[in-house]
Amino acid sequence: HPSLPSITTPLVRFEVKHGLDKESAFEFGICQGIIGRSSGSLIELSDPNVSRMHARLEITATQTVIYDHNSTNGTKVNGRRITKQNLHNGDIISVGQTELCFAVIDQKASQAGSQKQKGRR
Repeated sequence: HPSLPSITTPLVRFEVKHGLDKESAFEFGICQGIIGRSSGSLIELSDPNVSRMHARLEITATQTVIYDHNSTNGTKVNGRRITKQNLHNGDIISVGQTELCFAVIDQKASQAGSQKQKGRR
């Protein structure tokens, strides 16, 4: 039996590009949680300019949405302050002095390439 992807299969990746947690990376499947300084956060950061519960993430099979959690310093996506934003591959999220790069992990890259060519003549 071929194994099917489970809900724990990583779908998205957040990589810290700037800040105290630089070079940390976080991968998630379908889930929701907090970006912040509090222990137990989905993405726990040590940046003192990040609120304990800074922003909330909702990751589904089809989209990732970030919500600012009424943080003191705000949440930015690609330099624009947001309250709610759908994330797209390559987006830069800024919380406090920390920048994270959002990436979609393409599980079907090799399969999709061969399927796209079928039926095209």
